[in-house]
Amino acid sequence: MAPSQLQIKVNALKRLMKEQALYKKEAESDAKRVEQAKEEGKDEYEIKKMNEVLQETQQMVPELNKKIQTTLNGLKDLLSSDIDEDTTAAKEVVQEAEQFLQN
Repeated sequence: MAPSQLQIKVNALKRLMKEQALYKKEAESDAKRVEQAKEEGKDEYEIKKMNEVLQETQQMVPELNKKIQTTLNGLKDLLSSDIDEDTTAAKEVVQEAEQFLQN
């Protein structure tokens, strides 16, 4: 049986939150790597490229926040309509996502 709209939106929201957390972790790691390269006196070009990678990673966080908010709004709309499914898990994910966006 195909997944329901509710399941699809819940899973998408979970995936986006996980992805955003990974990008934040990667950005922290990249920042440490750049600092270490500067301390070691690595080549300017190499440091410049490392900074570009860091900036690209950091730019993904706000983009994912927008996607999370959009998906969250869609899930809330779906929950407010009459659906014949158990919505307990979905409501928990909504609360989790709202807290996630506040951090």
